[in-house]
Amino acid sequence: TTTSGTVEGSGFTASALKIVSTNGDLGFDHVETDTIHIKTTNANTTISNASGAITYESKGGKLAMTGIKGSGSFHVSGEGMIEASFSDVTGDLSAYTKNGNITLTLLNQLDFKFSATTKEGSIDTSFADLLSVTDNTAAGIIGSSPNVTIELETRNGDINVSR
Repeated sequence: TTTSGTVEGSGFTASALKIVSTNGDLGFDHVETDTIHIKTTNANTTISNASGAITYESKGGKLAMTGIKGSGSFHVSGEGMIEASFSDVTGDLSAYTKNGNITLTLLNQLDFKFSATTKEGSIDTSFADLLSVTDNTAAGIIGSSPNVTIELETRNGDINVSR
């Protein structure tokens, strides 16, 4: 827990990781957990090479994740952006930003149910030909046997998803 300091961690295994910050920078690398819970007001958070079910709640700031194995729920209630690159998706993914972009990178061989909604932004995917698009919503089934659901929403931001 920090108010405005930096919290960093690397190379550890735990059943659960809970991170709380008002404003500092948070950075974690090579972390194996069952669950990761992050709650911030306006911190910039970087996570790389981690596994687990991730829950992220923030009013602002940037969440940048690379090499993630797992599932997650990511919610930014104000100004903030979410960038996530998954090396393995083991469960459902959901992401919401009020005023920010969502950028998601997935494995090419992942089968999933997909939905994306934006009020004032655009939706761009590398699999647009497989989606049904109406106004600011895109949805579809990607692959022949989807076992996870991916739901993305932003009010005033763009959604970009690539495989």
